[in-house]
Amino acid sequence: MSDVEPTLAGGVDTRFVAGALAELAAAHGLELGEATCGALANYANAVAEWNRQINLTGARDAETVVREHLADAVPLISHLPAGPFRLLDVGSGAGFPGLVLAILRPEIECHLLEPSQKKHAFLRAMGRQLPAPNTTTRSARFEEVDLSPYQVLVSRALWSPAEWIRRATQAAQPGTVILALAGSDPAPAPNCESHAYQFGGATRHVLVARC
Repeated sequence: MSDVEPTLAGGVDTRFVAGALAELAAAHGLELGEATCGALANYANAVAEWNRQINLTGARDAETVVREHLADAVPLISHLPAGPFRLLDVGSGAGFPGLVLAILRPEIECHLLEPSQKKHAFLRAMGRQLPAPNTTTRSARFEEVDLSPYQVLVSRALWSPAEWIRRATQAAQPGTVILALAGSDPAPAPNCESHAYQFGGATRHVLVARC
């Protein structure tokens, strides 16, 4: 990685993000303002730019980042508690979904847990460059973290959804909300609700467990 950080220029713009996420946002009661869409556009462009130098994600352009990664975070909004709380995104990678949620819900405190040093460097850079002062990046593994400060735990791709739910429910404090994202036919997980949603002609699910 060079000492010069990739810029946020190029790629998608505010209008593209607003159009791509409009249907999902409306379905989940989310109003996407211009400033929010601008921040998400800058984020998607940065992911695509950094991806040329380090392997953040399989998405090779900013449009794919928006449609496949940013969009995945939107349905989680319906299952977050009201008001300020503290969220831990486990295996955050390029910031999906924790950094997206931090942009969409600026009143919450998001901790992004990512042991990979290269991805951790990217997340730290995004914390400086994006309007997301409510994020903290941690370079550690899930097993090393004290979960007592967190009211919400989420993970997108570190384990299978069912395995993540199992691990998190065993380790979390009573009252914690645990979220996972799954495909069209998720494997059942004990004491877990499954909420289907449609996007891009496909059915996906948000899995919700409460300790």
